Amino acid sequence: MSLFDSLPTGVIYCSAVGEVVYLNRSAAAWLGISKESAMDKTLAELGLQPAAGPGSEFPFQSVLSGRKPVTSCGIESVISGQSAQADFYPQFDSSGRIVTGVTVCLAEGKDVPDNGSKLPAKVLRKNESKCGTKEDFVNRVNKIIAECSSIDQLRSGLISEIARFFNWDYGTFWCMSDNGNALTNSENYFNPAVVSNLFQSNFQKRPLFPGEGLAGKAWQQGRPFKMAPVDIMQFHWCEYLKKPDLVSAYAFPVYTEMGLAGVMEFLSRFSMPDAEELSEFFEKISGPLGLFIGRVYAEDKLRVSEARKSGILDSALDCIITIDKDSRVIDFNTAAERTFGYTAEDVIGQSLSDLIVPEAYREAHKKGMDRFLRTGQGSVLNKRIEMPAMRADGTEIQVELAISVVTAGDGPLFTAYLRDISDRKETEKRIKRLSSFPELSPNPVMEIDSLGTVLYANDAAYMALVKTGSKHLSVFFPDNWKTLFDSPEKEANYRQSQVKKIGEWYFTVSCNYIPEFGTVRIYTSDVTEEILVKQELLRERAFADRLIESAPEAMVITDPDESIIKINRQFTYLFGYTEEECRGRKINNLVVPASKTPEGQSITQKSDSSKVVSVETIRKRKDGTLIDVIVSVAPVIVDGKQTGKVGLYRDITDRKKLITDLIASKQKAEEMNRVKSYFFNNMNHELRTPFVGILGFAELLEQMVASPKELELIRGIITSSTRMIETLNSLLALTKMEIEPLIRKDGKMNVQQAINETCQLFTPAILRKNLAFNVKLPEGTLFIQTDEPLFREVISSLLSNAVKYTDTGKIEVSCFTDNTVYPEVLRVRICDTGIGIPAEKNKLIFEEFRQASEGRSRNFEGMGLGLTLANKYIELLGGEIQLEHNPNGGSIFTVSLPLFKVQSDEDRAAAEKAKRMQTGAETSSDMKRLLLVEDDEFSQKVISLILESVYTIDIAADADAALEMVKSHVYDGLLLDINLRHGIDGVDLMELLRKRPEYKETPIIAITAFAADHDRDEFLSRGFSYYMSKPFTRAELMHLIETAIPPKKGK
Repeated sequence: MSLFDSLPTGVIYCSAVGEVVYLNRSAAAWLGISKESAMDKTLAELGLQPAAGPGSEFPFQSVLSGRKPVTSCGIESVISGQSAQADFYPQFDSSGRIVTGVTVCLAEGKDVPDNGSKLPAKVLRKNESKCGTKEDFVNRVNKIIAECSSIDQLRSGLISEIARFFNWDYGTFWCMSDNGNALTNSENYFNPAVVSNLFQSNFQKRPLFPGEGLAGKAWQQGRPFKMAPVDIMQFHWCEYLKKPDLVSAYAFPVYTEMGLAGVMEFLSRFSMPDAEELSEFFEKISGPLGLFIGRVYAEDKLRVSEARKSGILDSALDCIITIDKDSRVIDFNTAAERTFGYTAEDVIGQSLSDLIVPEAYREAHKKGMDRFLRTGQGSVLNKRIEMPAMRADGTEIQVELAISVVTAGDGPLFTAYLRDISDRKETEKRIKRLSSFPELSPNPVMEIDSLGTVLYANDAAYMALVKTGSKHLSVFFPDNWKTLFDSPEKEANYRQSQVKKIGEWYFTVSCNYIPEFGTVRIYTSDVTEEILVKQELLRERAFADRLIESAPEAMVITDPDESIIKINRQFTYLFGYTEEECRGRKINNLVVPASKTPEGQSITQKSDSSKVVSVETIRKRKDGTLIDVIVSVAPVIVDGKQTGKVGLYRDITDRKKLITDLIASKQKAEEMNRVKSYFFNNMNHELRTPFVGILGFAELLEQMVASPKELELIRGIITSSTRMIETLNSLLALTKMEIEPLIRKDGKMNVQQAINETCQLFTPAILRKNLAFNVKLPEGTLFIQTDEPLFREVISSLLSNAVKYTDTGKIEVSCFTDNTVYPEVLRVRICDTGIGIPAEKNKLIFEEFRQASEGRSRNFEGMGLGLTLANKYIELLGGEIQLEHNPNGGSIFTVSLPLFKVQSDEDRAAAEKAKRMQTGAETSSDMKRLLLVEDDEFSQKVISLILESVYTIDIAADADAALEMVKSHVYDGLLLDINLRHGIDGVDLMELLRKRPEYKETPIIAITAFAADHDRDEFLSRGFSYYMSKPFTRAELMHLIETAIPPKKGK
């Protein structure tokens, strides 16, 4: 019913016997009566009759019996003299089967037909010839409105112009009183020959209320009202009105956005033009007139309250902007400055369209201006429209706009009245949204009467009914809904709420009594999820309590001030406090010893900054004993706010003792490793160095003697030395791997070169056994990324086995890339025709100290470490070694290695040679000159004898002697031992030599018994050009020296 009251259409609800049960405000205003006086009366008693004339009846019976609406029935009010079109609709009960009454809807009403004659055409033509055309007069009226600054000026100027134009005898402007309940008048236009001064005086003093007089009816009905002939009873308070013999009267209400501003009223002895023609004229001036009056009212209110609320009222003033025919700004008032962000000085003389008209509308603005200048017509003139406008900062706002035009000497002037309605539009959206609340609400909304009949239910209510599987909406009624109709609280709009369970669903049900309609409104909301969440939270809280209580660590929960709220059993066990003793006490005061107070405060500060703090520290038990703990404190954050803290205490007293013992054990083990490492390095040096002399002298003797018997003895020494060196290398390599892990050092490797050079080392031994030796390598040059020394060791070990166990036949080495697998691999295959390996021992031979032939009857020497080391090396490189049986006898070992190709570099030796030629280091003597710095006499002898045929060799026994010798000669290369016993070692000597300009690029070779990989890496990183470990063969030494320091041609 409250929604019906807001409708502009009149609605009358009648019972089945035709008595009025309800009517809305619009219907009451149309009838000219109050709502209360219409109750329980018939339509005839309200002064209504069918427009068809006497004898006709309202279609009540046909609507009730036919159960269908009857529309477009004419209806007239005897009291108000108005007529309307009415539609009659049947009204059903909640079941939809029984008709309980009839609803009458009134369409827009119209005046009672004018029985007087119209103003003669010749009189109208006379008036037009006197005052100009009607359009010119409208322009004059708009100009009067624009020039007026007060309502009084408007009354004396505007009303007289209108009355003279139509030759009317009387005109006045009734203004709305300040309290808004009456119309008042102070000045009028009148024809002295018709209207007496006494009439004028009485009319001025007499206020009008809604429905009184012609102006009161126009106010009440909210539309223009014409009367012909004049009903004197409408002006019963003025006896003098009877004398002038008035014929026609016309009243036109004027509105602003705040409501009715007043009513213009005119009386004439002649018939007036018809209502439509009059309305057409007055509508043309109503827009500017309403804006003007609204502005004046706003200015009056602003002046009254300016001292108190000047800022607020300033924003309510209209913007007034005047432009000429070229759209140049002539006037720009303060409100416009405030609204659009420009100053008048900035915009005067500028094009308005460039300032406040959005770009999308500028073309339409220009076309409209051009059309008016051509035709004198404009589609937006004298109308109130809404459109977007642009502020100085580029933002757009919604404005209400009315434009009037005044013809001046230089052309038309256009005055625009604008008002920022952005807030109003937003309010309208909110009102529209709120008005649709019941239907748009996702929650059920119902209204019931005292019998429990559902008068209204929105869609959500029926959806909830289906969801719950219920059969009637009464399931949503509160349990004691009937008492609301009898309870005294209903007068106070009493409201109550409860939670109901309907099936598996939970709903909150709230209701309130509406005294105006005697009904109860019921609002429900599905809170199933909320209830289930609460139940789940209760279960989770219980689970959390059990979890805290059963936690293996001591746990404490505090508030933000660190006052204890809860502890678990482990806390009691660890610190000796019960929960009753702890609750409310500060955790730091309870368990933090005095010496750790600053630390406890620091933990508090850090945890306050939303950080998780974990500290290993000491805490105090109840009995005063100190324990080692790990304290972890975390803040509890809810909705961005700290609501408490959680602390965990882990007893690490036993663990600390264990760690102390472990540290001591670790230090002892590290000391043992240092001793072992020192012993290994010393043994490595002492075992390798003598073999330089033994093997070197033997190889030199082999070239010097001619006796077969002597050669046999010398070769026996070489073979035994080689075997001993191999055994020593294997033992030392295995021992080193046990002491410290082997680390691969990847670099760029030339595959063909690495395999070729390795094979060349075994060529003499293979030839001595009269074996065929084939090496098949891919064409071109293949570079890969791997650890070259380890790769060479693997190939060398497999070749060594092949030579050792093959007495007849051949040995074949082949290399190829296999792209049938992913990733692509490099395969090196070593095939021999030797003794072969039984299949059951294929795995055994890769174990430490194991051979295919073992025991006292074994046929071959060796410790069984070669394949073990080779397998470890290849696994470190990411590859594998596979063993197959050779169908021709012997074994096939295949090394597979992931193929990581890299681009090749220029030959290093060639590059170094070019550099040396540029620096002048290459001498013109017959042989290049080398300096050997070695403290061991046998090593001095062997190296000098091996190299003297190709190089000139100078020898220094220590670093001091070497530094003196480099002052006398510029050497082509230097060979330095590392452990020189006396003075500085070989590394320091190298660094001193590198500081001399002539030796910055000279090859310096480290020849040392320090053979570990980390030793090699260290020496090369410190500045040595090359590295060779002792012992070495003559071929190995010559190969390295010729690579690093190529001899002169022919040597």
